[in-house]
This record gives sequence, C-alpha cells and structure tokens, in this order.
Amino acid sequence: MSQVELQRRVEQNANDTVEIYDLLKTMNGTLTEHTRLLDGLAEQVGELKAQQGELKAQSGEILGILKHR
Repeated sequence: MSQVELQRRVEQNANDTVEIYDLLKTMNGTLTEHTRLLDGLAEQVGELKAQQGELKAQSGEILGILKHR
C-alpha cells in the first residue's frame, strides 16, 4: 500500500469517526428527550390511575345511595 493510499485511508477513517461521533451525540440527545417524555407520560398515567380510583369510589357511593332509595 502506498503512502498516499495509507494517508487517504487515515483521513477517511478520521472523517468517519467524526461522523459517527456526531450521530451518537444526536442519538443521545434524542434518547434523553424521549426519556423525559416517557417520564412525563408515566406521571400522567399515575395521575389518571388516582383519578380512576376516586371515580370508582364516587360511583360506589352513588350506587349505595341509589340502592337505599
């Protein structure tokens, strides 16, 4: 392999490494954002489950009142 070819390959590898690094940074940012969104969704699910429990309790109370009429 000639010195010129070796130098070209080294430069290409360096360029590829920079490109891969940039892609990994982008992917990391995307994963961080997705994690933040999923955390928000998990919090909302918890709130909805709490509301569901409250509604079940209220419906039980209403049914109890209606049964005693």
